[in-house]
Amino acid sequence: MSSLKQNLHLKQTQTLTITNELKQAIELLQMSHTELETLIDELVLENPMLEKVGEASQENSANEADTDAASKDKETYDLECDNVWQTSETSHSNEQFDFISQRATTRKTLRGFIDEQIQLVFSDHEDRFLALCLLDYLMPSGYFEGDLSKISDDLGIEVQKLESILLVLQTLEPTGVFAKDLAGCIRAQLEEQDLLSPEIEHFLEHLNLVNGYDFSKLKKSCRLDDDAFKEILKLIRTCDPKPGAQYDLPLFDHIEPDVLVKKDLEGEWMIETNDKVNHKVKLNEEYVSLLDDLKNKKEKSYVMENKKSANWLVKAIEQRSKTLVMTAAEIVRRQSDFFEKGVSALKPLKLEEVAREIGVHESTVSRITTNKFLYSSRGFFELKYFFSTSLKKAYADDISSKTVQYEIQKLVESEPSQKTYSDDKLVRLLEQKGIVVARRTIAKYRDVLGIPSSVDRKKINFNKG
Repeated sequence: MSSLKQNLHLKQTQTLTITNELKQAIELLQMSHTELETLIDELVLENPMLEKVGEASQENSANEADTDAASKDKETYDLECDNVWQTSETSHSNEQFDFISQRATTRKTLRGFIDEQIQLVFSDHEDRFLALCLLDYLMPSGYFEGDLSKISDDLGIEVQKLESILLVLQTLEPTGVFAKDLAGCIRAQLEEQDLLSPEIEHFLEHLNLVNGYDFSKLKKSCRLDDDAFKEILKLIRTCDPKPGAQYDLPLFDHIEPDVLVKKDLEGEWMIETNDKVNHKVKLNEEYVSLLDDLKNKKEKSYVMENKKSANWLVKAIEQRSKTLVMTAAEIVRRQSDFFEKGVSALKPLKLEEVAREIGVHESTVSRITTNKFLYSSRGFFELKYFFSTSLKKAYADDISSKTVQYEIQKLVESEPSQKTYSDDKLVRLLEQKGIVVARRTIAKYRDVLGIPSSVDRKKINFNKG
């Protein structure tokens, strides 16, 4: 007869814990300055312990004149000061911090639309957080460009768990969102309409041949006659290749930049926060001074809770501002040639490179550069603009994909009206500049830039006379 034994084992595991406070801090990071201003205005009305900097009461205005003047000064930072900012530590995780998510402004952007669906679809707290992490890798076109293995290592979560979250995200609207490639995007849209057949599945497996216009090879691979081939091609062309593109960023006409870039007296680039959008809050000292006089326990408890919430918000907004400035400063430091010479000097840059340099997570950089804008003598740019993939150059350093797009744009603008450059010709012209790209890359970038094919451009020029 076997005996029962009790054994004690130690097992070390990694789990993901997200407090309400951390969740609110994440939401603050990704807010635009207009959304942040709206939130602050609402909270100041509700919480007597909160006060916007520069709006002190009449009784305190005389005594605080110097302090208020100092708080209005521009925050100018030297780009070489790597360790100026230390992370603010907070320890509150009470439910009162839900005020941010309750008031988060609905944005008509792809990210905002997906975020709303994530809140509804994922009831589990951890699953929802992981979904928001994967949302950071969603491109404006609607495609998912994250590396699940790397994300798994960063978060300490099994890849299988992330894959299951991604599968759910791929069921969200617009249909085709979170696909890893064009074939997956089209497959999702046809599947929703119950139009996915074995023939079409086989066709999608060889979709790269469509981009190369190698139709004869595609028909042979799929064993299709001309009529069947045309029908499938016609059906596929009804799908949206960029389901996220319908969600546009706000127009620049009414946007104030978050940071300004200009040269100092010594000719060095420096960063300034824009006073108009550098929103700050502080504790209302008049109400704080009344705290000790309160005798009623209920009233005192209410005021203490408001003070705790106000303290947290002050620190969180301050940390958001510091993270924004550190990120912008590192971008300007790495892309200084761009500000001197223009798009042709833009360098390849990844989110993880900036994150590593300023000591934060890659997702933090992704959030703080979303809907945040920079203004310089070169123009008005979203901070996301300065991140791009790397392409090989025949000599010297690698070149940014945006620089290649810029060179393509210049070549097309200078081409003869009735002798437009084919994609093959553009490949050869770029090679003369030391830029090595494939023909399919040219076609992809033409599509991004909204440039028609050489045949269509010739027709357009002909019709213009």
